[in-house]
Amino acid sequence: MVAGYPDLRGPLALTLSYLRPPLHWVDNPLPLGAVVRRVKPKVIIYCDGACSPNPGIGGWASLLISPKQGKEKVFTGAEADTTNNRMELTAAIKGLEALKVPCEVDIHTDSQYVHHAFTEGWLTKWTSNGWKNSERKPVVNS
Repeated sequence: MVAGYPDLRGPLALTLSYLRPPLHWVDNPLPLGAVVRRVKPKVIIYCDGACSPNPGIGGWASLLISPKQGKEKVFTGAEADTTNNRMELTAAIKGLEALKVPCEVDIHTDSQYVHHAFTEGWLTKWTSNGWKNSERKPVVNS
């Protein structure tokens, strides 16, 4: 018999006693049924879009930074016939789409349009309304 393992006997019991300490050796065991939360990685996204003239030729860029891993990645794109707001939104969306796992995200933008889409709940309303605005018209730049 092995201390902490009253039902184990023989060579297997001896081997297990070396591999795993009895439960009473654990300093702070989690209570039965405890939920362990996994911490999500943090990512910082800097995004910008532009168009000249507006509407006209435009481009966008997203810089993703993982502070913990010390990694950076840049995503860019362009469109021939677009608007400034569409490029600003595209930059934010492409940055978010580049995430491979759920993350805690900080988005930095100079666009009031993108800022309000997140902070004023516009995105939630748009998606729940089938990408229609409050007047039931298609969301511009969607």
